[in-house]
Amino acid sequence: MVYYSRTGNTRKIASAIAEELEAELLRVEEAGDVRTFDLICVGTPVYMGGPAGPIKRYLYKFPELRGKYVACFCTRAITGGRRTVRSIKDALEVKGAEFIGGFISRASSGILFGFGPKLWARSRPNEKDLQRARKFAEGLKK
Repeated sequence: MVYYSRTGNTRKIASAIAEELEAELLRVEEAGDVRTFDLICVGTPVYMGGPAGPIKRYLYKFPELRGKYVACFCTRAITGGRRTVRSIKDALEVKGAEFIGGFISRASSGILFGFGPKLWARSRPNEKDLQRARKFAEGLKK
């Protein structure tokens, strides 16, 4: 599991998914070659309607993934979740991977990229969101 989280929202969802999958949890800054993993799951907050810059750069550098299963998730305050999942899906499929699922969770956000007072989805992700993340991960095991 590779993720980027600036405010901690995406990390919470990543932790719930990794726990359910009994997977290694790696921040994108410390993730190396993930081709040895059976399942590669990528997580990001939604920034400007798409994946965060560190995830975009990481996906661009991905090696050939033919024969690997991949999934992704994102956290969003207002909109952009479907577009973000589709962007990651497309980036991974171009590398030859088989996309098996995407998950979108609400997350709190401030006025500008998480800065300032929390105006949207103030108490998210909450326990219900984490349960949904675990259920998503459970489905990836099949």
